[in-house]
Order: sequence, then C-alpha cells, then structure tokens
Amino acid sequence: MERFKLSPDGKSMALLGSARKGGGVINILSTATLQWQSQVRVESRGGIAEFCWWRDSRGLCIAGKNGEISEWSVAELRIVARWQDEGAVGTTTIALGGQHEFVKSSIGTDRWISIGSSSGIVNIYDRRAWLAEPSKPTTLDQPVPPNPSPTKTLDHLTTPTSHLAFSHDGQMMVMASKWKRDALRMVHLPSCTVFKNWPTDKTPLGRVTGVAFCEGSVVGGDVYAALAVANEQGKIRVWESEGIASEPVWTANMSTDAMGIAGAEVSISTLAIRWLALDRDEATRKEISDLLEAKDHNALESRLRNRVSFGTAGLRASMKAGFAHMNSLTVLQASHGLADYLLATEPVPANGKYHSIVLGYDARHNSQHFARLAAAAFLSKGIKVLWFGQLVHTPMVPFAIRHYGATAGVMVTASHNPKQDNGYKVYWSNGSQIIPPTDKGIADAIEAVSAIETWDESVVDSHENVERIFAEATRAYLGALRELVWPMPSVEQVIPITYTPLHGVGLPFVRQIAHDMWFRGSNLRVVASQAQPDPDFPTVPFPNPEEAGALGEAIKDAEKYGVSIVIANDPDADRFKAAERQPNGQWWHTSGNEMGILLASHVFDTYTGNRSRMTMLATTVSSRMLSAMAAAEGFHFQETLTGFKWLGNVGQRLQAEGKEVVFAFEEAIGYMFPSVVWDKDGVAAAAVFLSAMQRWRKQGLTAKGKLEKLYEKYGFFADANTYLVSPSPAVTGKVFERIRTLDHGSRPQKIGSRAVERWRDLTMGSDSGTADGKPTLPVDASAQMLTCELEDVVFTCRGSGTEPKIKIYIEARGQSRAEAAELAKDVLADLMREWFPGEFGLKAAGT
Repeated sequence: MERFKLSPDGKSMALLGSARKGGGVINILSTATLQWQSQVRVESRGGIAEFCWWRDSRGLCIAGKNGEISEWSVAELRIVARWQDEGAVGTTTIALGGQHEFVKSSIGTDRWISIGSSSGIVNIYDRRAWLAEPSKPTTLDQPVPPNPSPTKTLDHLTTPTSHLAFSHDGQMMVMASKWKRDALRMVHLPSCTVFKNWPTDKTPLGRVTGVAFCEGSVVGGDVYAALAVANEQGKIRVWESEGIASEPVWTANMSTDAMGIAGAEVSISTLAIRWLALDRDEATRKEISDLLEAKDHNALESRLRNRVSFGTAGLRASMKAGFAHMNSLTVLQASHGLADYLLATEPVPANGKYHSIVLGYDARHNSQHFARLAAAAFLSKGIKVLWFGQLVHTPMVPFAIRHYGATAGVMVTASHNPKQDNGYKVYWSNGSQIIPPTDKGIADAIEAVSAIETWDESVVDSHENVERIFAEATRAYLGALRELVWPMPSVEQVIPITYTPLHGVGLPFVRQIAHDMWFRGSNLRVVASQAQPDPDFPTVPFPNPEEAGALGEAIKDAEKYGVSIVIANDPDADRFKAAERQPNGQWWHTSGNEMGILLASHVFDTYTGNRSRMTMLATTVSSRMLSAMAAAEGFHFQETLTGFKWLGNVGQRLQAEGKEVVFAFEEAIGYMFPSVVWDKDGVAAAAVFLSAMQRWRKQGLTAKGKLEKLYEKYGFFADANTYLVSPSPAVTGKVFERIRTLDHGSRPQKIGSRAVERWRDLTMGSDSGTADGKPTLPVDASAQMLTCELEDVVFTCRGSGTEPKIKIYIEARGQSRAEAAELAKDVLADLMREWFPGEFGLKAAGT
C-alpha cells in the first residue's frame, strides 16, 4: 500500500495498492468493518500519479502519470468516463473542488478539477461546462469530451507541482511545489486568476510540504477562509483571508504557527468561519452569515467569543446562533462531551451491557429537537437511550435514573426562564444534579469535541438501543407519590382548589395524583387559559410563579368560582407555589421560605421513624427558621450552598452516613422529598401541600393560621428577598469587587447603622466566624457570594448561575412578625443605597 484516502462521508477508504508502470490498483474498503468492497484497475502508462474522491463520495477521479484521467463510479463499479489532460508532461497530482448544481451527474458534483505536472504547469477545468453542454457520446456514453480544453493553464510554478488544494467553498485554489523555496501561488475562482500581492517575497513559507484549507464561506461577495501551510522545518502556519471580493485582492495576516503563540486571540472572522464550518442548521448558519455580511463584529463577538458556560447542572441560555447560546450545534457538542466524559470515567455497568442515559424534554421551543439531537449523539457513542418521547416534567428524569439504574440523565428545559431561553440539565447516576469535579470534567470534554458524528435526529425513532420508558416510568413515579402522601385522605376532607401549570407540562401529573387524593370534578379547577403547554407563555410576562402577577389568571378563576386555595407549578413543574384567600378577601401568596416551613412542619408532624436520625436541609440563602425548628425538636439540620445540586448530593452523603433525610427546601420555591427524587419536585410538593391542608383543616386551621402557630413556637421570621438585573457577568464581578473594598479598601464593617458581626465570602474563601477564618461550606472562586450576619438579621448577596441577576436574600427575626418585616425592609434599603448604586446600570426587579 502506498497511501489511502477516506471518502467525504467517512464510509469508505480507498487504498492505492500499486502504482506500477503498466497501471495501478485501488482497493475500496468499508471503514465500519474494514471489509473489502471493490477494486479499481487503471491501465495507465507509468502507473497512478494521484487520486481523489468526488465530494458526494459516489466515485473517484484517478490521474495516471501519462495525463489520462479516469472517472470511477462506486455505484456502477466501473469507469464511467476517461479523458486526457491537455499538454500533460508527467502528471504529479490532482484535486477536485467547488460544487455544481447537477446533482444527478454521473461524475460527481465537483465543479473544478486541477491537474499538476512535473513541468510546473497546472491545468484547471470547469466540469460544470461539460454537463451543461455534453459532448457527443463516446463508447462509454460519457458526459466528458475525451480531449477537453482547460479553462485556464497556469505556468506560475517553475518546478514540479506537488500540492493542489481548493477552499471548501470553491472560491480559491492553492498550488505549490516542495522542490523550491516559497513556491506557492493562490488562485481566485471562477476567474482563474493568480493573486499578485500574496504571497510576497517576505511571506515566510520555506519549502512547502503540505497545504490545507479550513472550511469557509462566501458572504456578501467576500470570501472568509483560512489556509494552513506546512514546511520542511516542521512548522505549520495559518493565514486568515478576509475581504477577497470579486476582484482577486488578498489580505493576509499570520494568526499562529505550529509552535503556537501563547494567548494569541483568534479573530472574530476566524471564529465565524469555524462556526460555519461546523453548523449544519440552516437557520443558525444564516444568522452568522447575515452578521458577517453586515460586518456586525460586536454581535459576532457576543455570540462567538465565549462558549455558553457549563454551570448550574448544565447549560442555559437564549436560543441563537453562536457558541455562547443554545442551538443545535452547542447541544450536540455538549452531548458528545458528556458522552466522552461518561465513557472515560464511569465503569462498565455490572450487567456488562451498555451505559444508559435518561433523556427528557419539556414544551419549550426546540426542546424536542434538542433532545432528539442529543439522543443521536449518545447513540453514536454506543450509549443506550432511555427515551420518554413525550413531554415530561423535570423530576421524571432523576426519578427514572434511579428507577432504571442509568448512568446519567439529561432534561432539556430552561425551567421558568423567559420564552427565548432553553437549557440542558445534567444529572448523574445518583439521581442528583452534577457537582464539582464532574461539571468541570464535562465542560473540559465539551471543549475537546472536534467533530460531530451525526446530525440525524431521526435515529431515535428506530434505533435498537432506544428504550421507550414513558408509560412504565410514569406508573412508578405516581406510585412513589402515593406512598409519599399515604394514608390517602377521605373524600370528606377535600376542599376545592384551583390549579395552573402556567402553560407548562405539569397538568397530567398533578391531575393524576390529585385524582387519587379525591380532588376531582369541581374540587380541581384548572385555569383554562394556562392549561395547555405553550412555549410562548402568552398570559404571563415571565412564566415564574414567584413573579408578581403570575397567579393573576388563577386568582380570577378562583374568585369566580368561590375557591380559596390556588396552587401553581412553573413550566417544567419542578417548583411549586400556593396562595390562600384570607377572611378579608385579600390573597396571601406564600413565599418559598413560608412554604418550606409549612411543608417541613407537616413532614415532622407525620414522621413515624427514629427522630434522632431524622434530617432536613436548607440552603444558606433560605430561612434560618428550619434550623430553629430542628434545635427545638431535636432532629438534625444541615445547611448547604445554594442549589439543589448541593441539597441532593449532601443529602445522599448524610443518608450514607446513617441519617434519614426526609425533606429539603430552598427559598426559590423548590422542595425535595427524597423518597421520590433527590431534586426539587413541584408535583410532589403540590401533593404534600394538599395532604397537609386537609390535615390542618381537621384541626380548624388554614395554611396562614398554621404558619402563625409555627411563628409563635419557633420565633418570628420575615424576609425581604429581591434581585437586580445585571448588564453582564463582567459588571456583576465589578459590583462585588467594589463591595469588598468599600471601607477604605477593606470589607464593610457596617451596613447602615448596624455592625457586621460575621462576614463570610465564599468566593474569596474567608469567614470571620470560624476559628481559622475559613468557611465550612465549599468555596467557588467562579461564583460571587457574600453572607453577612447583623444583630437579628442575616443576608446573602450572590450572582445567579442561570440568569443575569444579582440575587439578594434578607431574613430578620423579631418579637413579632411586623417587627421582623420592618427590620428586613430597613436592611434592604441600606444595601440598595450602599452596595448597589445606579452607576453600574443595575435594574431593580419589576422595572
């Protein structure tokens, strides 16, 4: 074997087995099985000089050393055309490039063919002309004249031609000779004109040993591409071309070489070229092409310079073209990276079979499309896909991971984010969201992805390694919910409720468990205008039950039909909120902290196990009232960092140590019941709340009345939580940098008139409340988080990991509810004035 070449579709390999003087043999093998498929014999005097695949992989173009060119068809297993290169003197190399519109051509779809010779002459032929005006038939019925005239003959190289290469768009060709220093010329197509101003005598080429183009594109008449040139000294230099219009004008700037230039920044046009070379989604390709044509470099910078961060449990961003956003390409890259990391780090399953990944999606724009692409990526890696194939709420994925013993899971959702966003949420084999170092490992694997193996999303419909799990998994999940609220209430205890899924996917699951709990017929009213999944969320500005006005439609419905309880889920139904009408007709909207304490009290009151093992958790930004309850009642309380990735993983660690984790919550209306899932679950929370309401009703209590009794027992707590919208992560960093140096270059000693009794900085790793000055919670230099304890007030400020926000959590404890609320309100006012001035462009919630 002298050399080989892979077909463009990657399915076949052509091996030049002989280049003997009397001809040559090329064998065709399958790349999947390495089995021999066919053989090409060429009887060319002097043997075979070079060969190349047609761009559609349906055949080969073979150049004999005597200038005879053979066109061989894979489908017909024969030479379909044979012709002679004009004036050939010792043919040395051949190349195909460009594309014509005759897709049914018997000689492939390549427009250009260039042939080099030992004299240095290069002939360029336009194959499209042969097909547009076919010559008279020959004995082979070929659409090629036996002795065509070149479109252009180039004699600019004076030594034998060793290298020919076309840019992927067919707009440029490079020809070079390895036998003479700096012997390289660039040709513009279709004019077939050699560029005069590049390369120059100052261009550092050396003796050329290899040339290659990266895929580029033509935008607004300009050609964007990059050319790599290797020389005998072992260096590879890359030039970026930009601004070649219809006239052959070349502007060259050396970007880097094989030795590398540490820290060299790739130009934005190169990043755009890279995107266009990778992306096969026509819609997002057009977005980048349009920006290139408009020369909108600011927009390209924002979309392409930085990759969407693999942060809180995965990806979340707006849906646009570019590496910084959610789109088909970034989902495929994330899926390939996740698969590569999983295969590299996880042991083969005990059953000796496949690794498996649970895959779900919600009703957002592109969620199903993204999930199908992810499935194709996993299947291409030999990973089994446990496929719901229908809309599910997010907790179904972590539930199914543990139910089926899967290695990982992905849920395509952006939860309660605005309609233009989507996300890619990753769970590991324990059914919890990923934490360090797994998240960093996956992020690194994504960065290392060099190729996408398939864009065919239809494979999930028929692949043998796909298991459809919706029906069985849903039955098992609902069974776990029934056990959670057992014993079931009687029909006499049922009170009417109004439910809204906020245009999301929660209704089928809530309706089923509510039916089992006797909430049927008129006892379960569903807000008709918000009942069905709708990715545009037409009745709410933001599909987040926490936002002011989000429950407006539900409250209207409840008032119309005399219902006093409203419950809601966010669109992916992992969060839960409730509102209760008071005797004066006003509606009380539970906060995340208030609902957390109510659910915790119900779990505690109905718990029948060993209370010394009983454990509940809350995050550092959530109410300290649960800690007070634990101290009073003798069960274990554990504080964690923000996010259910920490609540779930820390909870499982405590469980392994012998504790019995029964409940966890975070103030952002998320509640975890580990007997169902180790993550927040809005449907489980709704079921527990309905069960608790029936129990409290038997005691003559409303939800608000129950909470007041808890305040009387454990102390009065009130919060003043809010957020600020930040222009960018960079601005958020500057805001926190300023805060840390507010007091003459040091951290603040006071907030308003109140002394800071404890300062904890989980970004910088300091804590004034510990003996060694170091926090007991994990430190993360990439995430901004400050916590301060004042007298009777605790607050935390942090940068959100999923939204462009600075979140502020304030909780005060007082002798009465009113006093605690006033304290929290005062500290919020001080913070807004001292820590968050208007100079940074921050916008308050609701503005």
